[in-house]
Amino acid sequence: MRVHVALVVSFEDVRNYFKGDHWKVSEDEDGFSADSEAYEVRLKSKGATYGVEIEASDDPSDSDSKTTDDPVGFITKFLGTGTEADDILKKMSSFPDPTLLSRLLTRTANLVESEVITIQASKRIIRRAIVATFGKSFRAMLAAVVRAAKGQDARADEITKLRKVMKEKGWKVSQHEDDKGHAVLEVDVSGVYTATVKLDSLLWDYTFQVQDMPESKDEGVTDDPIQQFRLFYKDDSTQEAKSELKKKRKSEKEAAPEEGTVPAGKAGRKKVEERKESGKTREQERDETGDTLFAPTNLPPSTGRVPKFPT
Repeated sequence: MRVHVALVVSFEDVRNYFKGDHWKVSEDEDGFSADSEAYEVRLKSKGATYGVEIEASDDPSDSDSKTTDDPVGFITKFLGTGTEADDILKKMSSFPDPTLLSRLLTRTANLVESEVITIQASKRIIRRAIVATFGKSFRAMLAAVVRAAKGQDARADEITKLRKVMKEKGWKVSQHEDDKGHAVLEVDVSGVYTATVKLDSLLWDYTFQVQDMPESKDEGVTDDPIQQFRLFYKDDSTQEAKSELKKKRKSEKEAAPEEGTVPAGKAGRKKVEERKESGKTREQERDETGDTLFAPTNLPPSTGRVPKFPT
């Protein structure tokens, strides 16, 4: 098991910690579940913040950065121009229509000619127009980058489609680590803008419990579910609950009918209940009655061949 040192615990950190044959793991978009023979772990992402930067490839002044819980919304808002051209850009982002681009260029030229905007501002509109031609796929592609920064995995079929779309539109996504060991996703948006996204903080709702022992439940909110689980399983009350679980399972195993020792159906259940009430084990009953699986009275007659016992 690896040593956990990251300051921000991502889905990938949790996934790596609760791995191995003794853990049964499942996860969805915001949740993570892990069950072992002794423990039940439930984690849910409560909220995350991201460090986001975006900059025009040929104009550093056309840039912005922010720590936000909605990086997709932040970048989408940044790509608005705050001019009379925004209505066309929004339409271009909603559905493909070649005529919208020509309308945008015409309006931009008119704004420059009438000195409503500067040449520099017109260039920003054109850059945003290029991004707007991606349509609705832009948000989907950016959302995939955000999930990757969080350490989540998109569905295989979804990520395959997104990669194809990104490649077709000239997107390039690379990943490296910052000085804290956190993943930083860098997105080259068709050579027009460069955006970087990294996980800044992540909170988790957690519930830990010893299997079948509801009194052992521990729940709350944490930014480090790995350390929280360590504290849980090292706690004296947790170890006591684990010992009780072991005794409980042993008792249930001893009380369970052995294969072939009692008849099936109501008679079998009645026999088990009688044994529980008497407090006697199967072995004790055999000692008192002399009844054994292969007692002489139960042996089949000798016929010179081996009889076939029912299974």
